[in-house]
Amino acid sequence: MAEIDYQTLNERVDKSLRKRKMVVRGVFFGLSVFMFILFTALALSAFAGDPLLPSRGFETSQDAAVFMLITGWLCTLIFYGLGTLFDSGIFDKSMRAQIVSQQMGMAMVERMDAAMVEKPKREEASEADIVELTDDGELKRMERKG
Repeated sequence: MAEIDYQTLNERVDKSLRKRKMVVRGVFFGLSVFMFILFTALALSAFAGDPLLPSRGFETSQDAAVFMLITGWLCTLIFYGLGTLFDSGIFDKSMRAQIVSQQMGMAMVERMDAAMVEKPKREEASEADIVELTDDGELKRMERKG
């Protein structure tokens, strides 16, 4: 069997790690934008004088709107901080270990596929090899028909 090329494996792991980091960055950015838009919409609703907001613990609808804007900005900052923490490399070791195990599994499957060969075809038995078991329990050479 062929040996695993560790340099190629390492390159595949690095590429996969960069791809995962980019996806996570995109998810954090998307969540940040979504949360900010959501709380801004709630704040605009409060500024418009939504009668339900003052009854939920706010004295005026302007107080509710300011609270919603602050909450939207805090959500944005939290997701930005999580993205920065993720980019700092703290999680790289665990992510790299997970990716290496996946890549090693894929490399093993590739090796197994390459090592698989066709089953050898059954050789035709010669007349001397063909026997049958009689009712007496004796082996008897079988006569070839045809």
